Amino acid sequence: VRPDVYIDIHNFGREVLSMGPSCLSLSSAVRNMTNFFINDLRAPMNYATRTMSASGEAPTHHWASGGAMGLLIEASTAFQPSWSASVSEEARVWPGIRQVLTTWAPSVRGKVQSITGQPLEADISVQQGIYNNNEKSISRPRDGRYVGYLPANQVYTLVCSAPGYQTETRTILAPAYNSTVTVDFDLTPVGVQPSTL
Repeated sequence: VRPDVYIDIHNFGREVLSMGPSCLSLSSAVRNMTNFFINDLRAPMNYATRTMSASGEAPTHHWASGGAMGLLIEASTAFQPSWSASVSEEARVWPGIRQVLTTWAPSVRGKVQSITGQPLEADISVQQGIYNNNEKSISRPRDGRYVGYLPANQVYTLVCSAPGYQTETRTILAPAYNSTVTVDFDLTPVGVQPSTL
């Protein structure tokens, strides 16, 4: 399965960081969605939250091109805490991590393949323009798997495109958070009618 979540753990600050300075240009719907997950992660740890300090952080990359919910935890109150402080902080952080691992799920997941059954690397984007920073999910070449997070309970059109293939769309109702719908794409090569294969 394609990774659904990417969590980076750094020191220090006892904060959960949202997805980079680009977060400042998130649509309100996407900002509300990411706040749901940020708060769900930080609440069991009693951590604060803030925006990342720099562009190019790994969580932003995994979000913007892999479709995974990418967040960063700044653990502890020191850059190099003592062993005993680390053990104590681990006990504080674990409930949040357990929450992520046992309850989080993407809004949509599926696979992209050619109509011949060959997995494809393709871009899956959202037609409604809710993503202001060109976020998309890219399916994995080895198995065509992809994931994506969408603001809940809204209708969206997913657009799947790959070089040399006809673009396809699917309209879905995004489920409640931590529920998933499966949407597979079978792409047809440009210039080929499916009935001729």
